[in-house]
Amino acid sequence: MNLLVCLLVIAITGTLVIKKFKAQTVLLLGGLIMMFAAYLLGYTTSFVEAKKATGVLFFDAFEFINITTAKDAANLGLMIMTCTGFAKYMDHIGASSRLVVTAIKPLGKMKSAYLVMALTFILNMFMSLVIPSASGLAMLMMVTIFPILVRLGVSPV
Repeated sequence: MNLLVCLLVIAITGTLVIKKFKAQTVLLLGGLIMMFAAYLLGYTTSFVEAKKATGVLFFDAFEFINITTAKDAANLGLMIMTCTGFAKYMDHIGASSRLVVTAIKPLGKMKSAYLVMALTFILNMFMSLVIPSASGLAMLMMVTIFPILVRLGVSPV
């Protein structure tokens, strides 16, 4: 039963997103429906711990979302600031320009700059495992890899 409810909510949510409904609203409602389904199917007795509970199940669901997003937003902000600071520091001390000069020699021997770009994509996928912030990773790549790719002949666009 729980698997059927899950698949049904996922299918409806996916369909609404594909039909260009507001993704944030659709995903929030889909998540709330799944939370209430978990409660009704007996998987949980409350969404938050007793001292933070409001006493009304509907409000407890939003309190759970509030607690979860507040914690994740703070961690994400710190991660973005750390990655951006590192990237700016590398640019300030000239390490990024030195990296370009050093990396151009071996990478220039490859005949296709777009092959290097494809390998960079794979490198980014592995780095995203370590740097969970997409904007922090983008900032890091803009300071390190982007100048190399442009110097190799890849279009900046």
